[in-house]
Amino acid sequence: MATGRILFLRHGEVRPPRAGVMVGRLDVALTERGREQAAAWGLALASLPLAAAVSSPLTRARQTAEIVLAGWGIEAQVWPELIETDLGAWQGLTKDEIEARFPGSLAARGRDFAGYRPEGGENYNDVCARVAPALARLAEMARQAQTPVLVTAHAGVIRAAVAVAVGLDPGRLMVLGQAFCAMTIVGARDERYELTALNLPPGTEIAALLG
Repeated sequence: MATGRILFLRHGEVRPPRAGVMVGRLDVALTERGREQAAAWGLALASLPLAAAVSSPLTRARQTAEIVLAGWGIEAQVWPELIETDLGAWQGLTKDEIEARFPGSLAARGRDFAGYRPEGGENYNDVCARVAPALARLAEMARQAQTPVLVTAHAGVIRAAVAVAVGLDPGRLMVLGQAFCAMTIVGARDERYELTALNLPPGTEIAALLG
């Protein structure tokens, strides 16, 4: 059966509105370094065919896609389900501010990383549940086209996709590295997935990994 490849690319570097805050779904833009990181992937991927590109709706992900795809003339489709984890009332606050407003909540999340929801937000079981159908759609796109699909998204979303693909407990998502503008590659064969690469730095030559 056909094998598809999904290229999960975290957005480039961003700068939070204040040092140390939880960004979550705050809509921040790429820094100049973030734009350079995305451009490095544009050069590294230039010789590869792409079946399609998909992006989170947040600005930082869409900017990353636009920069990477400049040489293809492809416009990324925006999929709302690829948006970053909703941190609810924690978004825009530092850890000290969270502890002051919601005493004990950070410790509670530490005890139940997969199941704890910040007020008005999501937990990582929720994120995995909404990402799983998107992963299946992406896998089908890649298998049908027999060329890779590029996805520009967020660390939480990419970790969730990998967890779904390999059966990792959502409570252990943070063992998966996912730096700014790092790429993770997931292969899809029939109804099975394989983790081909994890957390590749900007500009990595990946052609050999797609054979």
